[in-house]
Amino acid sequence: MKPEITPLEERIVELAGEHREACCALNKAEAELQYFDYKVGEEDAKKTLKLISQHSLNEQKPLLKYLREKLGRDGSVDRFQLMSGHAQLMNTVNDLTRKIEQGRGITIDDIEEVKSVLSSRISSEQQLFLKIYSLLDEELKEEISDGSDGGAGESGK
Repeated sequence: MKPEITPLEERIVELAGEHREACCALNKAEAELQYFDYKVGEEDAKKTLKLISQHSLNEQKPLLKYLREKLGRDGSVDRFQLMSGHAQLMNTVNDLTRKIEQGRGITIDDIEEVKSVLSSRISSEQQLFLKIYSLLDEELKEEISDGSDGGAGESGK
């Protein structure tokens, strides 16, 4: 006879499913960004397109590679740390889900572990996104102070 699953355990299984869906959406967004199809707000899209024209077409440098290089220079965001945080979170959530499915129940420690791993991952991602946006702003400020517009789309009509 299978043990009864408590409402809390049921909710954790639901959250695990939601997390997997969110991860799939994040991975898809990253893949789209890598292939320059990333759609964001109009201003962000303009900034992104300017960077793409500068660093992809002119120097054959994909945008993500460029951002990773710049992010890695000052060591404030480590992408590998971010990815290992993702793997750690998935492992923790999967272990918890297995425990529940096997009817072993969960403890407060299990929940604390998930909260700890999750808050660490959220913090790393926030750092990464803030750093990317500050880099985009720096690039545009440099262009404005140089009085250049990157030369994109300047040919006569």
